[in-house]
Amino acid sequence: MKRYIELAGFGIGCTGWLCSILTRFLPMWNITGPTDNVTTVSVPMYWGGIWLSLEEHNNLHCSFYQSMMSLSGSFRSWQALLTAAICVGLSPVVLYVVGLVKFPQRVQVKAASGAAFLVSGLLLLVVSAWTTHSTAESLNSALSLKREWGIALYFGWVGTALLMVGGGVLCINCCKAEQQDNEQRQEGQRYDDGASYPLQNYATQDRRLPYPEIPTVF
Repeated sequence: MKRYIELAGFGIGCTGWLCSILTRFLPMWNITGPTDNVTTVSVPMYWGGIWLSLEEHNNLHCSFYQSMMSLSGSFRSWQALLTAAICVGLSPVVLYVVGLVKFPQRVQVKAASGAAFLVSGLLLLVVSAWTTHSTAESLNSALSLKREWGIALYFGWVGTALLMVGGGVLCINCCKAEQQDNEQRQEGQRYDDGASYPLQNYATQDRRLPYPEIPTVF
């Protein structure tokens, strides 16, 4: 049963790591704004910038970039944190597989993979919370621009939850297994140390017992 819980935690953590990869390559925002007095378009914004057709929406393109100039430093920070979350999330996958194949009895290796999942989840949490907070801020633009959550933010929050849950399950399960192994080891040592004493005392006590008196019959 504990093995199944451990594998379930690892699977949940791997799913969260895949969500973090999708977060990096999917649009973070959908920005809606007018190109003229009639037409309104919605443009996806990615973590690397805005993908637009210059010929179709030239005015909107310039307005977007002017409004995003104040967030240029934040974009670089978000990209760095997302890349770090993905790289850190890869390490527990490698650690767990190596521990499962090479060191099946060393639960410390599996517990370390759970801790790495937690660190990756914390990094992804910072990015998701920071970007969500920036979504509510107003844009400095001459046009009326509106930012909405892109699909990357949904994957970011889901990936954060999965990484934290998977890492927590791995750490708790492995720590409990280590504690039980230590208790069994200590009980075995106590039994080995005291196994000979009861037999010796019993033999000594048996020698001291007086012989039963045989009644004489006349």
